[in-house]
Amino acid sequence: MKDRYEIQDLTKIYKHKCDFMEFFKNTLQQYYESIEYTKNDEIDKIKEKISWFVDKNLPLQFNLVGFPYKSQNSSKKVFKCQLDAAEIYSFEYLAHFLEKISSAYTPGAQLTIFTDGSAFCDIEGLSDDTVHAYEADLKALTATYPAIKITTLQDLIPNKTPAEMRTLIENQPPLHEAFQTKLAGDVHLQQELLILEKRMHFEFAHPAGALFLQKHSLQEISQKILHRSLQFSSFLSQFRDKNDIRLSVHYQPTV
Repeated sequence: MKDRYEIQDLTKIYKHKCDFMEFFKNTLQQYYESIEYTKNDEIDKIKEKISWFVDKNLPLQFNLVGFPYKSQNSSKKVFKCQLDAAEIYSFEYLAHFLEKISSAYTPGAQLTIFTDGSAFCDIEGLSDDTVHAYEADLKALTATYPAIKITTLQDLIPNKTPAEMRTLIENQPPLHEAFQTKLAGDVHLQQELLILEKRMHFEFAHPAGALFLQKHSLQEISQKILHRSLQFSSFLSQFRDKNDIRLSVHYQPTV
């Protein structure tokens, strides 16, 4: 396989596409612990999406949801409640992933990160100003990572207040009853909830967090986050191209 492909015509595209599919699969497998990229029954869907970009000699377009805000647990989890080396490491990790693809495919790859802090901060008792400051720092950081773009809720719907944005998201499916029905019958979703409750227990293990938990239970907080994450995904569907390749970062039982 060539170190770098120069795709000039459709005849070359077919050969390069076959080689690149295998390269792409092997590349993703190196990142599977952090990025859930596919399951066996979704391989064909991923190939179809890659083919759409390769046939047109366009950069692969990835997107993921994440980087909401910094943990507020500065006693046990972070040194400070602001952007630090953790975000730099994460961006280096993602940039390396994109660079590996670009090393084999000339048009390269681009990643859009949809930040979700404004969608969830009220559930964890954080202010919108805290979220906006963090997002501004993230955007400043991406200046050194041209293949990565930060897109906030304010970028998507600039004429609404944070409260109006959340109301809009809360009116997306699944609504409350549908979510409760889904949760009762979905073992995978129940496992996600247990993992999330464990994470929230650690997140609120500090003095201010303990005060917040006097008014809100971990189960209540975790269910609200899980529910709204599904609604946020529904909301984002209008901004995600059907051919984009979605990456997702999940909470791990050991984290």
